[in-house]
Amino acid sequence: MHEKTTTNLLKKPEQNHAVATSNEPLYVIDGFPVSNSTSFPGGPANTGTNQNILATINPNDIESIEILKDASATAIYGSRGANGVVMITTRRGKEGQSNIDFEAYYGVQQITKMMDMATAAEHTALKNEQLRNLGFAERYGYTPQYPKKPEEYGVGTNWQKEVYRPAGVQNYQLTFSGGNDKLRYVVSSNYFGQDGIVINSDFKRYSSRINLDARINSRLKIGTNFTISRSATNAIYEYGIEGPVGAALVYSPANPIFDDAGNYQLLNVGPSSGFGAYPNPVALAKTSTNLLTSDRVLGNLFGELLLAPGLTARISVGADILNSRRNTFYSPQTVIANTRNGYGGNATANNTNLLNENTLSYTKTINAIHTIDLLAGLTFQSANSVSTYQEASDFPNYALGAGNLGLANNPLPPSGSASRWGLNSYLARANYRFKDKYLLTFTGRVDGSSRFGANHKYGFFPSGAFAWRVSEEAFMKEVSAISDLKFRLSYGITGNDGIGLYNSLSQYATERTIFNNTEVLMTRASRIANPDLRWEKTAQFNAGFDVSLLKNRLSLSADYYIKTTSDLLLNVELPATTGFQNVTRNVGSLENRGFELAVNSINIDGAFQWTSNGNVSFNRNKILKLADADQFFSGSTIVKVGESIGSFYTTVFDGIWQTADEIKAAGLRARTGDLPGAPRFKDVNGDGVFNESTDRAILGNGLPKFIYGLTNNFSYKGFDLLVFIQGVQGNKVYNYTRQLIESTDPTYNHLRSAIEEAWRADKPSNTIPAIRQWSKGTNSSFIEDGSFLRLKNVSLGYKVPLTSRYIKRARVYVSGQNLLTFTNYLGYDPEVNSDGNNSNQNTIYGYDRFAYPAARTITVGANLTF
Repeated sequence: MHEKTTTNLLKKPEQNHAVATSNEPLYVIDGFPVSNSTSFPGGPANTGTNQNILATINPNDIESIEILKDASATAIYGSRGANGVVMITTRRGKEGQSNIDFEAYYGVQQITKMMDMATAAEHTALKNEQLRNLGFAERYGYTPQYPKKPEEYGVGTNWQKEVYRPAGVQNYQLTFSGGNDKLRYVVSSNYFGQDGIVINSDFKRYSSRINLDARINSRLKIGTNFTISRSATNAIYEYGIEGPVGAALVYSPANPIFDDAGNYQLLNVGPSSGFGAYPNPVALAKTSTNLLTSDRVLGNLFGELLLAPGLTARISVGADILNSRRNTFYSPQTVIANTRNGYGGNATANNTNLLNENTLSYTKTINAIHTIDLLAGLTFQSANSVSTYQEASDFPNYALGAGNLGLANNPLPPSGSASRWGLNSYLARANYRFKDKYLLTFTGRVDGSSRFGANHKYGFFPSGAFAWRVSEEAFMKEVSAISDLKFRLSYGITGNDGIGLYNSLSQYATERTIFNNTEVLMTRASRIANPDLRWEKTAQFNAGFDVSLLKNRLSLSADYYIKTTSDLLLNVELPATTGFQNVTRNVGSLENRGFELAVNSINIDGAFQWTSNGNVSFNRNKILKLADADQFFSGSTIVKVGESIGSFYTTVFDGIWQTADEIKAAGLRARTGDLPGAPRFKDVNGDGVFNESTDRAILGNGLPKFIYGLTNNFSYKGFDLLVFIQGVQGNKVYNYTRQLIESTDPTYNHLRSAIEEAWRADKPSNTIPAIRQWSKGTNSSFIEDGSFLRLKNVSLGYKVPLTSRYIKRARVYVSGQNLLTFTNYLGYDPEVNSDGNNSNQNTIYGYDRFAYPAARTITVGANLTF
């Protein structure tokens, strides 16, 4: 009786669980629950990498994807499904059919948009303008070190064109499937290769999958799902302006790629240039290594035994084993390692996740009108993780990179970690149906997690649901326009333990310090204990209906929900006097309420066919309660009672001070600058004085007011066409990228529009301050509308008519992704959240910190069945 949608994956289940420290959904692959990602230790210039489960599974192996939407539907998965459940069903063999399928495609990706940055002539002229405004002598064209005038620098280096490239993507899959009444099978192998649109980056995956279903006799059935894969990710260093994406925007175009000696030019133009010492983006991309190699085994073995009529026992044992190694190296031709004569590190991680599920189910139909389904079970899950890390610098040669750290003259002490967690669960579910008109479901589950305090490890999570199929009632039989009509109600409580490990316990860390002029190893307390740490709980009420009209030509599904999450799990900052930075606590509650509508229609049926399906989802998020205070700050956002998670809280830009008289008349309100051309900010609290910390306002948030999608499918005489559009409306994006490249200090390269709109005495502006050293900081002008409408996918295919007895089916196609985006957002892409450095990043949505740009992809492919 659970609700599900397969229209598209626009709405991630976690969007309605905005605060939990971990807000990833549970992925259930052929009945086996797995975590979406496993964290991996970072390299010397990386904060870490997650191994996404969807990067392990070949999309061609997926038969269907379903999203469970309400608490009653997810209740059977307990705490693991607290943030929603994505059910993935892979292909199974079919009885009486034997097929060999081959698919291949090749595509080209390109960046969808480049920023309009200043040329070398414009950037050097901007530095001269700044010096004039500050009362100093101009530099370019006026000093022996820089005798060339700005116009002599010309266009210079377009770093975006040097860093970004057309990139290939290819995929090849071979699948054998078939079976009989005793054994069904699917065996597949796949290769997927994708070059990154940033130079010297790529991803490769080799995978194989086996699905077997065997009927031993009339009472016993066994099966297995087994996937093995190896992936290799040649990643870029992605850390703000220190990575190629950021450096391509801020690095001066007056800087050449190579110096006169043929080496990469590392200084930004040269000594005393007035430009910041940022990395040469081409050198960083081409002479550094960030290789992550991962081997993953994901499989489970299950057996079902019919004990008695209607009574079935099922046992499932599964494992998710991920072993990874990261090799990171930066040559002296990068700013990062220029003074260290090479800098690199190696990290390994071994993760083993084991799951055992044991259930008894009973089904009974009485007098052909009463149907009872009962389920009871025990599940046990445990995970172990071991990681090691070592880095070194000062290499005599760079041929092996970090392949042999023993060659380095300056190795740092190795480090490592080991962790373990467990989850035990006891569950029961009862379904009752009467004439398929009235449906009742009750679920109860007890989850015990090792992550909580000693007295709060276990939680009880009940749920119930009722459905009434009105179309089966006698009074509806005469209503021919309604083919099916069902009303639904549900209420349930789910728990969340996604807080990391050992947060309820006091922790100690080892560090090195100098004592009596000798380096010694020390131990210090790093985390304060919280024995009262307990489950975060979400209570959800859901009311909805499903209706099919006009002989199922039009169907609608609508849901209204209210979710109230209590005992929120968040990292809370502690006073410095405690000696600790933060502690994980249960701090309050929040509410999400919203409405979802899905529509499917058969518009034209016949030789020419046209079907449509679409959905729209509205959600409103509000903090109801916080412990100890009614608000706390998290970077550029505020978490405040009565407001939404992810609310941007900044100063309000109020134009530019135009004249000295205007500044004098404003008195203390002009503290942002004492000269015309300085930025002006609003006195929000009205006290006559601008204070950067108190004169702030809430300026929207990163959560959209609604999201929507529409898919149209057309077919005619072997041709098929799919057109998919998606949209997001009403969200804000903090464009930190624009904040840096629109500053009044040409330390960074600038947007051309920022140069043109800057305040000048002979050309006053009210948008960009004068080119000096004033900083607008984080303010309202960088909080942009993140709404967009995107032509996400268009695919045109043709089923080739065949006369060969060896080829059963053949289809060729061409498709395009991210073809068009309509938005007012000024950055690369409005669909972004790239602030990965905040400990409460789950409270920050819509943050653009030099995020990797979106790519447009055109693909040509073919499918053959033998």
